[in-house]
Amino acid sequence: MCYYSQAGKAAVAEAGAISDVVQLLASPVAGVQRAAAGVLLNLSDADSKAVQRACARAGAAAVLLQLLDSRGSSAGAKEVAVVALRQLASSHAAHRRAIMAQPGSISTLQRVLLDAAAPLVTAEAALGVLRHLTFDDHAAAVVPAVPAVLACLRSTHADLVTQAASLLADLARYSADARQAIVSAGGIPALAAVLQGFARQQYSAGQAIRPTAPMAVAMVALRIISRGNPQAAAAAARALSFGLGHTNEHVLADILVTGESKRPEELGLPADWALPGLFPAPFPLQASGYRCVAARQG
Repeated sequence: MCYYSQAGKAAVAEAGAISDVVQLLASPVAGVQRAAAGVLLNLSDADSKAVQRACARAGAAAVLLQLLDSRGSSAGAKEVAVVALRQLASSHAAHRRAIMAQPGSISTLQRVLLDAAAPLVTAEAALGVLRHLTFDDHAAAVVPAVPAVLACLRSTHADLVTQAASLLADLARYSADARQAIVSAGGIPALAAVLQGFARQQYSAGQAIRPTAPMAVAMVALRIISRGNPQAAAAAARALSFGLGHTNEHVLADILVTGESKRPEELGLPADWALPGLFPAPFPLQASGYRCVAARQG
């Protein structure tokens, strides 16, 4: 009844059944764990504040985290559990507070991100939980997860890379301490590698190099990290200069520090040179010492 109908979800809450569902998450039977997590997933997007309050009172977020951290939980149950946790975190501040109140919650989400055997949807959901936590006053607590988030940038899956870069951008907006943590963990070369890697993919396919979602978001994160920080900007410029030479590194650093965007020719660069997020389209990107002129509009 709760899978499709808002009225059905409200009825489940009114019947007091949500606490029973939460208790079933602790079942030793994998199928029961997965089914209970599935019910909570479908309840978690309820419009009714009463349903959200009932989930919070039943401790749904905390028990879902415990399931994720349990060695006895099946992979299938964990997959559904982390998606449900993401939905709860997006639905109500009470769930986000419950996640933060659970000891080791950030470490648990880090382990999910670093689990190479986990399906893609699991890592995406864990990133979603962390990103929703930054919406309140919990961003400082999320900063220790930065190394695990950076590891996601090495994925070949564009959606996962985009979400990881988005989370880093959100954290970088939070404070200078968060920006420094990203820099110290190797965030600048990791974000630059996203631009280089996706640019090379397009170049290898004979396409004009255009900003994709991972490239654009990675550039946003780099600009936030670098703005007002000459040392970070210089490091970003070195990583992004693609072998164009010392002078162009200074040009890039100045742009990153000031947050300005200018046409390439205004800076003494070739008119057919551009970098997504720094210079306006439609200029193709010069990457790794080669120039890709838009011979093919892929």
